[in-house]
Amino acid sequence: MPRHILLATVGTTPQIVTEAVFFHKTCLDIQFDEIHVITTVPGRDALVRSLLGSARHPGNFGRLCKRLGIPYAHTRFSEQTITVLTGADESPLVDIRSSSD
Repeated sequence: MPRHILLATVGTTPQIVTEAVFFHKTCLDIQFDEIHVITTVPGRDALVRSLLGSARHPGNFGRLCKRLGIPYAHTRFSEQTITVLTGADESPLVDIRSSSD
């Protein structure tokens, strides 16, 4: 059985992830097994705050899964699947300002 993995690059607008999940589930009947995101520090913070939420306040991703009938535990998507880009000095990027970043 094929695995479906969404790989997305995200700036500070994390809704691109939920839009992709919504489209693939409703239009193509594809349910992702994993979601991996490549982003910057502000992008990671926005993803965690908006999509992942917390134990007390579920994020938009959990609400979307419920709305679409996707078991929340089915899709591996967490802070561990969010990769923050690093600069030449190995420090996490806050913004991508040039091609050298």
